[in-house]
Amino acid sequence: MITQIVKGRSMYVSFSVYSNFMSSSEGGWTKGSGENEDLYIESSGQDVGGHAVTCMGYGVDNGIKYWHIQNSWGKSWGNNGYCRFKRGGDFCGIEGGSYVPTVLVGTPTEAPTAAPGQCAHATMTSGNGKCWLGGDCCAARLKYSDAESCSFAVGDASVNVEVKSFDTEFLYDYLEVNDEQYSGKDASGLSSSPLAAGTVIKWSSDSSGKASGWQICLSPTDAPSTTQAPSTAAPTEGPTDAPTESPTDAPTESPTDAPTESPTDAPTESPTEEETEAPTEEETEAPTEEETEAPTEEETESPSEGPTDAPTECSLLSLTSATPEAKCAVDAQCCASSLQYGNSENCRFMVGSTPLKMSVEQFATEETYDRLSVWVKAATHSTKIDFNGLVAKEQIESHTAKQGEVITWSSDESMTTAGWKVCFSAAA
Repeated sequence: MITQIVKGRSMYVSFSVYSNFMSSSEGGWTKGSGENEDLYIESSGQDVGGHAVTCMGYGVDNGIKYWHIQNSWGKSWGNNGYCRFKRGGDFCGIEGGSYVPTVLVGTPTEAPTAAPGQCAHATMTSGNGKCWLGGDCCAARLKYSDAESCSFAVGDASVNVEVKSFDTEFLYDYLEVNDEQYSGKDASGLSSSPLAAGTVIKWSSDSSGKASGWQICLSPTDAPSTTQAPSTAAPTEGPTDAPTESPTDAPTESPTDAPTESPTDAPTESPTEEETEAPTEEETEAPTEEETEAPTEEETESPSEGPTDAPTECSLLSLTSATPEAKCAVDAQCCASSLQYGNSENCRFMVGSTPLKMSVEQFATEETYDRLSVWVKAATHSTKIDFNGLVAKEQIESHTAKQGEVITWSSDESMTTAGWKVCFSAAA
């Protein structure tokens, strides 16, 4: 980072934000010498997510090495929108989350070559977490957090995918490619065939359990590439402080206004624009079929939060796990339900030793986001069929749930509706 700043470049940096970073009155800050602004040297409190800022310079104050950063929360935060952030040791992941802005101008006659440190075969198109895409075209999110999302787009030519590592919370934290979701410990299906130009790779984690994360690497296939003018990737090089080991003056340009919600907005000087993709038309259609790892018996018996007691009245179907506030139930007539459900519910049901017919008494959930899913078992994986919205009764009743199949229910953190009730009986 210092080398880039010495060359006159500002840096785009991302890091994990803890609650005491929001205000210098919450601890973890120390006074600078003279009239210099406070230094942020210790994180504490809740990890509230990822954030991105612009690094303008560096220095040392009273033996404390620091980065001089420009935030995007307005003049009321820090020192007129700036602060000094502990340097060294990858504090809060700031060194590991640094990037150099690059501007490409003109329309080349050949396919553009990526700048050093950038991937030539894909680009990161959005993200609210700490996903990264290196110059070796290896994308990863390791030791991820709750409620993350990011996406990558394959460039102008098809690519092969090599899965280096993969460990996510089964069913709930997943990579999605071509309408197929990969979760758990097996994403070998990603390597089964090349990804076409323009294919989008999406990462999403829910608000509960976490795992060690994933890393995939992209390499070109023999498919011919097309020529396309590169898009403008970043603003011109921002002002920097003098590259010395003494405190530096803040630039005269004022920061942007403070956000009104959580600290996830990228700064105005950042080289990439981060945004969460709205669901596409395909994603809102029900049902969709998504292929992922087949749930094992052990996984279906390990709830993400707190298990509820499996009902004893119904021998055909059991409720194996549910989050504490979930309204999931199975009654004596083998009817499963979550009526007038709440936010962030997650439940799992397991079919017993008998194939079951499904009949719908009620079904009304938030379109796309609150869904009942049937995991159709295959030899090496399960295909997930989602039902959501005001789904047609026939769509659910056309399916026969087989022995050992898993049925899951999940709701997101926004609106709720009247809910659902589906009854099960032995198939003829």
